[in-house]
Amino acid sequence: RSLNNSPDDEEIEKIVFQVLKERWDPPLLDLIKERLFNKPHRELTKADKLIGDVWGDGDDASYFAEAVEKRMGIPIPIKEWETVSTIQDVIDLFKRYRDCSPD
Repeated sequence: RSLNNSPDDEEIEKIVFQVLKERWDPPLLDLIKERLFNKPHRELTKADKLIGDVWGDGDDASYFAEAVEKRMGIPIPIKEWETVSTIQDVIDLFKRYRDCSPD
């Protein structure tokens, strides 16, 4: 972390991907996808869309948002989450609010 105790760019990316993997990338689901849909497992990328590539609907997105905010200690207004589409958008959103938040 930087001197003002805010996560740096690398740490923001790391936390976003950690939360995604911990909660929404279980090995059992990967195995099912591979077998049923002939869709081999791949690592998530920043370009992946949250709704579509990561989840089928928006229910998990709110849990994800809450988990990342809690881990980073950076609250994001609910309205801002409506502008997020990809994993990169999430990373950029936290960078923007990290730079605005008083420490």
